[in-house]
Amino acid sequence: MTDPASDGDPELTDAQGKFEQRIHVENGAAYGVIGADLHVWGDGTPLYLLENWRNQAADPTCRISDLGSLRQWRRDNASLAVRWLYGPPGTGKTRLADTLAGESSADNWKVVVATPGPGTVPEGQDLRLGKADGIILIVDRADHWPASYLALLLTNALFRRRPDGRTRTRILLIGTTADDWPGLRHKLSGEQPATSSQRLEP
Repeated sequence: MTDPASDGDPELTDAQGKFEQRIHVENGAAYGVIGADLHVWGDGTPLYLLENWRNQAADPTCRISDLGSLRQWRRDNASLAVRWLYGPPGTGKTRLADTLAGESSADNWKVVVATPGPGTVPEGQDLRLGKADGIILIVDRADHWPASYLALLLTNALFRRRPDGRTRTRILLIGTTADDWPGLRHKLSGEQPATSSQRLEP
């Protein structure tokens, strides 16, 4: 594999005020995004995939105190905040994240999910913020990602601020332990995010 890079913006055409994405495939499968970077290896394999969150079953009564902590984290004034949510398998981390995602979507936040590449997601993900009040990115099993991939993910154009400065960014990383968190937090120091961790007890 060669060094990862961004392939730049996809080909866009303005058709009656709407954007049309054209993806050309000669062999294999294709993946494109609008409003975000696509980081790939030299052979075109994506390091990770971004897709709009799809409505999942949520339970607002699950782990009420932990959900309250995540709600407060989302409401804080920091323009960029990263939280490492961790706990043993079966503690409800994913369900908690889905509940937060559903509430965020209802509150006019853009919710995006990142998964390791290559994988498969629906073509043509439109990740533009539009009039969203903020963006929240959820990365499940983040402790299985190379730290360099997570650090690169944070530089994605998806998180660039709008000129009015209103857009807040929240990145929720989910793992089973906090072993990888100190090293990643150090890598993220250049981005100057507000960092925190939250442990879910069994």
